[in-house]
Amino acid sequence: MGSIIRPEATLEERWEARTGPVLLTGTHALVRLPMLRQEMDAAEGFRTGGFISGYRGSPLGAFDRELARQAERLRAHDVVFQPGLNEDLAATAIWGSQQVHLTPGARLDGVFGIWYGKGPGVDRSGDVLRHANSAGSAPLGGVLALAGDDPSSKSSTITSACEYAFMDLEIPMLDPADVGEVLEYGLKGIALSRYAGTWVGMKCVADTMDATMTVMLDPALYATREPQGMPSPPDGVHIRATDTPMLQEERLRHVKLPRANAFARTNGIDRMVLDSADARFGIAVRGKAFTVLRQALAEAGISEDFARAQGLRIWKVGLAWPLDADAARAFAEGLEEILVIEDRRSFVEWQLRDALFHMDRRPRITGKRDEAGRPLLSDLSELDSAAILRALFARLPQAFRTNAMLARMAALQALAEGDQAPVHGRDPYFCPGCPHNTSTRVPEGSRALAGIGCHYLARFMNRDTDFFCQMGGEGSAWIGQEHFTSQEHIFANMGDGTYAHSGSLSVRFAVASKANITFKILVNSAVAMTGGQTPEGEIDVPHIAAQLHGEGVGRIEIVSDDPDRHRGHPLIPATVGFHHRSRLDAVQKELRAVKGVTAIIYDQECATERRRKRKRDLAPRANRRIAINPRICEDCGDCSRASNCLAVEPIETPFGRKRRIDQSACNQDFSCVEGFCPSFVSLIGAEPARPSAITLPPLPPEPSLPAIQGEAWNLLIAGVGGQGVSSMAAILAQAAHLEGRPVRTLDFLGLAQKGGGVYAQLRIGPVGAAADQLSGARIAAGEADLLLAADMVVAHGRTARPLLGPARSTAIVNADLSPTAQFVKDTETRYEDGAMLQSLRAACHDALTIPALSRVERDLGDAIYLNPFMLGFAWQRGLVPLSAEAILRAIELNGAAVERNKNAFALGRIAATETPEAPRGPETLDEMIARFTEDLKAYQSSRYARRYQDFVARIRAAEAAAMPGDERLTRAVARQLYRLMAYKDEYEVARLHSLPEWRSILTQGFTGTQRIEMHLAPPIMTKLNPDTGLPVKQEFGPWMLKAMGFLRHGKILRGTWLDPFARTTERREERALPGEYRAGLEALLPRLSPETHGAICDWAEAAAGIKGFGHVKARNLAATRARMADIAKGISA
Repeated sequence: MGSIIRPEATLEERWEARTGPVLLTGTHALVRLPMLRQEMDAAEGFRTGGFISGYRGSPLGAFDRELARQAERLRAHDVVFQPGLNEDLAATAIWGSQQVHLTPGARLDGVFGIWYGKGPGVDRSGDVLRHANSAGSAPLGGVLALAGDDPSSKSSTITSACEYAFMDLEIPMLDPADVGEVLEYGLKGIALSRYAGTWVGMKCVADTMDATMTVMLDPALYATREPQGMPSPPDGVHIRATDTPMLQEERLRHVKLPRANAFARTNGIDRMVLDSADARFGIAVRGKAFTVLRQALAEAGISEDFARAQGLRIWKVGLAWPLDADAARAFAEGLEEILVIEDRRSFVEWQLRDALFHMDRRPRITGKRDEAGRPLLSDLSELDSAAILRALFARLPQAFRTNAMLARMAALQALAEGDQAPVHGRDPYFCPGCPHNTSTRVPEGSRALAGIGCHYLARFMNRDTDFFCQMGGEGSAWIGQEHFTSQEHIFANMGDGTYAHSGSLSVRFAVASKANITFKILVNSAVAMTGGQTPEGEIDVPHIAAQLHGEGVGRIEIVSDDPDRHRGHPLIPATVGFHHRSRLDAVQKELRAVKGVTAIIYDQECATERRRKRKRDLAPRANRRIAINPRICEDCGDCSRASNCLAVEPIETPFGRKRRIDQSACNQDFSCVEGFCPSFVSLIGAEPARPSAITLPPLPPEPSLPAIQGEAWNLLIAGVGGQGVSSMAAILAQAAHLEGRPVRTLDFLGLAQKGGGVYAQLRIGPVGAAADQLSGARIAAGEADLLLAADMVVAHGRTARPLLGPARSTAIVNADLSPTAQFVKDTETRYEDGAMLQSLRAACHDALTIPALSRVERDLGDAIYLNPFMLGFAWQRGLVPLSAEAILRAIELNGAAVERNKNAFALGRIAATETPEAPRGPETLDEMIARFTEDLKAYQSSRYARRYQDFVARIRAAEAAAMPGDERLTRAVARQLYRLMAYKDEYEVARLHSLPEWRSILTQGFTGTQRIEMHLAPPIMTKLNPDTGLPVKQEFGPWMLKAMGFLRHGKILRGTWLDPFARTTERREERALPGEYRAGLEALLPRLSPETHGAICDWAEAAAGIKGFGHVKARNLAATRARMADIAKGISA
């Protein structure tokens, strides 16, 4: 099998293996946990089952999805998974699972419970958690409460940490350091819960949930034993049918919590991981900070033997609360100083101080601050290895200052000095085709409130949606405002998942308060922000309409992309109105004038989920594609205004910047067609053309693979949500596993589904190395060996660039840029790719760019293959320490589009050996003028084109006299005068739609086209929108395209008395504009000098703002005239 030493490895071993190394994510560990617990109970002769319930949220967003996938396996283990309607009701159900043995008819010896919730879910569930923990657990039950913390607020509206919540609830809390400990602590946590009679909390963060590592399954490690000599009350410590609050509190505080400490002590949950016979300096550390500490010590060259010789002792705390005071005192014995390392607020630190207070010789304790009160370790966000190393440098005795530590400190200083702010950012945004692109708009003069869900992002889209609230409180803030403001009404956005979770109570509160508010219930049939789960409960449109009516909502309107979808449903009250989404603005204006509570149910399926269903043949495929004729497009941005869509992206052409539809990203929402522009065509029945078969040339010879220096080869993958970054990381991790290498990965998902940056860090160890050789999953600052960047914006940003080092890192970067949120918000945005690349090159010893996206789309027909293509490129360059055999086998095990992914890898290898094409030089001024002249001949006539040529020649001569060697003014006039003279009237639109090159694009770029439809607003046939008074585009069948073949010849009538279109205001304005532009230049030319050259160029270039069609062009023309007048006034002054 060559380099593969684990040929038997499969993806199923994560569920089936009993011993040995397996590749697990934190989510996999949590799902495997109840199966192992049941098996361990069965081995001891007990018949137990499990009950799991909770509510999703990062970093536990994938937990319920994986539970659902493994439903059959769970069922075989008597484990029931019931997603909660919300966190506190789920916790109540878990509480009920501990009462089974107290009720008649119990089928099992006990039921263990697993509750899960994000940090805010812990907060909102405090009441039931306190009650249930006070009541206790069952003898053969036990409860593990999983708290998903987001300490850096990467995908949350607020930072979260569960430690103080669990402490206040008096729930013992475990803090695992890695994926292996997630499994170990989870199993031991349930055993602890049974022994102590309490619930047990476990902290879950991205570093343990979104991480993958090689885990050595060891049944002996998971086995537990009960402490000896612990007193137990006569009536035991477990839940009972009748109890009193005071007895519960006494039992919990004086009996159960001490038993929790004893259990942890007996079963190795707190561990002295390093000790010295003459220890003088101690480090107490908990959770994932332990893995970061290990990395910091490795970077400093402090080995275990060296640390032991210098008197270092390290205590790893697993039970973070209540801290074992006896173990703490044993740890502190003989120490002069203890440094406490933990993320965010001090928690173990003050518990340690309390535990050591009465010691005769107390060591000095430092952590968040030193002994003088100066800041030492941050109490904000998470600690990285650089922060810990700086603290070690400040506090460890002088003998620990190795050459490696000094060198690393100098390197960190150099990295800090070389830091650069990003040129552009990639902020999260609505997905292409997202219903919220439309649904979150509000009428002019109104404002809206946001809440939790995808619609939260409207806060950053200039949509008068500035404030938000916690989940379930949507709209309630208005009740505290309306009495004290002159504003009379507000809109409140609420997702259907939130409505089911708890948001319906906000509606009830508003009705009770008689508030003037319109709730917009956004029904997209998915909890899209956390992974696309189906909302629990009956929350489809008919049920919501009926519920709102029953709650007393005064007026209810349904707005949809298909208003007839629910028309006539028996549950929908007869008073409910139905409207197409194009009427949203008008409906909102009507409702804001209605007193009391009103509601809009905005009904449109989540675009991303619909896309997934279509790929799996679970939903009908779209029967049309949209294309933009770039020659007609004016880059006015009205299509982006109408759609708010990232799939409408800029494209540079010889005729300037235009728009195109990214067919790989497009989710067929079609809102972009509503932009007032005749460039759009619908291709009915079409799909983007994809090569049916790929004939690969011979592959190049295999390269020498890089040798791993130190403990790991560090590989960073950076891209955008939807590009398959996490999937690529999983494939590489599996390849490393196949080769018998230890591997650790960490995904940084953030708001991945929303077009934000996505990152995956991989650390790959040598063949045969121990699974625990890799100290942590995170790549330290400046320590990446390879950056594989599918997106340049993300690559040079705040997350990826700090991991690059000039002495170590190579970057392979896709040079093709995808639009960011900024482009949608400001269509004049221009990307400085040169500056971004310069930033990357300054951070690396080598940075290679390749137009990977365009090549992948050309050769494979879909951008989803971008990452395997780039992996192949990097592998062929000798930058990936894994064999091609293992990578290809991992692609096979992954099972998704296997042949295409293999081909993408092969094409990337081939591209790596090709000589890049020499970049084409910029178009000369003569070439530009000649090209525009030829096009004007086709537009009208040779005489018309000569007038253009002659005037540009005059400008050129004047500029050469005033500014020898400078062409800026001539180029500006050549381009802008051409645009004004070649205005796109009906004849020109017909000509451009008839061009052979455009027809070729449609033929070669798409397959299966049954007919072509056009979207136009001909002046003699245009209808006006009754709500806005603006013209509305209409669909025209194939006959219109044929008609254009004839209409293009009507150019001979252009501007004459026979021209049927010449009398409109728009056409008269367009005919006058070239003369107005020439006259303006004639007036400025006498003032042309070196001093005025720049300003006159600005005036000439400003005409670029005259673009668009109809009312859009009129608006832009007015703004541009005003700007040009201001520039001219400055020149004349």
